[in-house]
Amino acid sequence: MAFPSSPVNGQQATVNNILYTYNSTYGTWTRQATQISNVTIAGASSLSPTTGALVVTGGAGVVGRLNVGGLVSALSDVYVIGNLYVAGNTTTVATTEITTNDKNITMANNAINATAARGGGISIGYNGIYGNISIYDGVWMTPNDFDFKGQVTVNGAQVATDNFSADYGLISNPVGLTRDYGSIA
Repeated sequence: MAFPSSPVNGQQATVNNILYTYNSTYGTWTRQATQISNVTIAGASSLSPTTGALVVTGGAGVVGRLNVGGLVSALSDVYVIGNLYVAGNTTTVATTEITTNDKNITMANNAINATAARGGGISIGYNGIYGNISIYDGVWMTPNDFDFKGQVTVNGAQVATDNFSADYGLISNPVGLTRDYGSIA
């Protein structure tokens, strides 16, 4: 089918199953956008933003939910406006520095008591090979030596200044006293 020979403004015509609308100001026929739903695109897998079954070069906006069944990869920064929820057993952040504006980091948030929080802590290196500190029934523990610099207080009382050592609860090099403060492991 051909376009009508004497169209009026706003007149529509379908040519080769494509809808057009006439604009008398410009004397042109404009193809009308078609709403697309439920499209499946099958094709080659992609390992870069320039290959695959669908390549978008001008950006894409998604008003609703975007569900991805495979790996999501970004070659540049990813900005999340809103909250970020990560559901899984392991979250790995491969970076050289982590910065947060929060004053507090909460671990074992789902622990219902001290027993459930056992083993929570900070490990340095793979499996804590360079050191770790963890909590066990409300007591911070480490298999490594503590090395303190500066003033040390326990329950608000100064117990040592500068360098001191702690071995199985006995604090040596104290300020005016030697006292057993409990287990320091």
